[in-house]
Amino acid sequence: MDTLQSTRELIFKLAGDRDTRLHTLSTVADPHDVQAALEALPPSLPERGLGPQEALKVILRDVIPGLAPGHLGPRYFGFITGGTLPSSQLADFLTTIYDQNAGSNRAEESITAVIESRALEFVLDLFRLPRDKFPARTLTTGATAANILGLALGRDYAVRHALASSTHSVSEDGFGGVTVKVYSDRPHASLLKAAATVGIGRANVIDLGKIIGDSGTIGIELGELEKYLKEAAPGSGTAAIVSLSFGEVSTGDFTPNVHAIRALCNKYSVWLHIDAAFGAYARLVPDVVGHLAEGLELADSIASDAHKWLNVPYDCGLFFSRSVEHQSSVFGPSPAKGVPAYLMRAGPLAGATPELEAALRIPDPMNISIENSRRFRALPLYTALLDQGRAGYTDIVRRNILFIRQLAAWMGSAEGKGYYEVLNLRKSSVPPASGAAPTTPLNMLLFRAASSNPVKPYVDTGGAALLVRAINDTRKVQVTPGAGAVRIAVSNWCTGLQAVKDGQMEKSDLEIVIDVLLAIVEHPPTWISS
Repeated sequence: MDTLQSTRELIFKLAGDRDTRLHTLSTVADPHDVQAALEALPPSLPERGLGPQEALKVILRDVIPGLAPGHLGPRYFGFITGGTLPSSQLADFLTTIYDQNAGSNRAEESITAVIESRALEFVLDLFRLPRDKFPARTLTTGATAANILGLALGRDYAVRHALASSTHSVSEDGFGGVTVKVYSDRPHASLLKAAATVGIGRANVIDLGKIIGDSGTIGIELGELEKYLKEAAPGSGTAAIVSLSFGEVSTGDFTPNVHAIRALCNKYSVWLHIDAAFGAYARLVPDVVGHLAEGLELADSIASDAHKWLNVPYDCGLFFSRSVEHQSSVFGPSPAKGVPAYLMRAGPLAGATPELEAALRIPDPMNISIENSRRFRALPLYTALLDQGRAGYTDIVRRNILFIRQLAAWMGSAEGKGYYEVLNLRKSSVPPASGAAPTTPLNMLLFRAASSNPVKPYVDTGGAALLVRAINDTRKVQVTPGAGAVRIAVSNWCTGLQAVKDGQMEKSDLEIVIDVLLAIVEHPPTWISS
């Protein structure tokens, strides 16, 4: 008899109940529940195990109440957090049930690598990127790992150029006395972590992002970039990588002049990496944001996330590059040591069908990525792509961007009462742009208390932190800080999808957010002295 059956049914019921209540759940755990969960944690490993049924009872009783209930809900705007589509959630259950190690391609035994390859082809289709230009593609734990892959490939490419050697391998032989510098535009912290991880060093990530001339546009000044690339000539002892930002983390801005930067990279044989963790999705809605993400196809490598706007479970990142051979030379087996015996194939598979032969030609994921052992994270992604298709994802991205723009417009309207000031308004890039009111570029809203805000602690130095706390303490909306500001990021499939009951009234997500922003000013928390 299955003693876990009742617990299994309880957990599936919990999943269903959460789905129906997603719009009404508190964004984060109640402080009292967090404290109770902390106090309930056992201080040491039990000598005798509790058994599976009792262990799961402990989890449901003591741990679950300490988790953020609405982390995947429509008003969790902290970080850049996608939700989880119901289809991908159920597929994730299947991923755990079948528990495949998706590190190698043994298509004759299990088609995990085939599903991953096809899912990534679908993503390229979604981004309108040519499949043949990005034959090396893999899933990662997130954009951080994808940036590590990109800088590792760029590092080897750069050092080979610096040493005028087509065979030198940093992965095999080290840097050969070459210092690699990464020239970037407002790099994300994950790019610095990637530089640290691959041996380049954080100090060698040079932020060239600045206001260009009197245009007001922030980006890389081409003359300055060319000066640095020219200095990284063969024999100079230095080498260069260029990394661009498609969707800066606080404002949603994109590096401009990508075609001109690509031309400079071609001229000086420099690897071009683009961090498009969420910015790649701008390619789905040119009618809304213009051609912000034009030029993504010019990259040598691309980092992005699926657990943001594709709304699949954590964790799932995306990486694409132009060369399977180069990527395998960095992450595959050592040429000097050879393939470990336990990973060798016995030989050609007799009687293989054309479909199986094609499947077996897909590179082993472990040879083009970091991990040898990998979760089958492709299954929820593949399922979500089948579920939504291009039209479904286009609707999600459009709805999220318009939600942010409506909120920004409210802040600048009479209804906003002059309480807030939006900091990331940009000229419209959708024709006809002339005469169009400035708006937010993508799915980010960066704002602070306006000077006319009656709660002066919000306006004073450090006021943004007070705003963040006041908003988050409502547990109806969750935000994160920007630099002296508050940031709202929207990338959830169900944001703005339906009205919910708030008190005696049906209210939309936008109305609930506005109510919170008004209430913390007109009825400020007791811990604020105005």
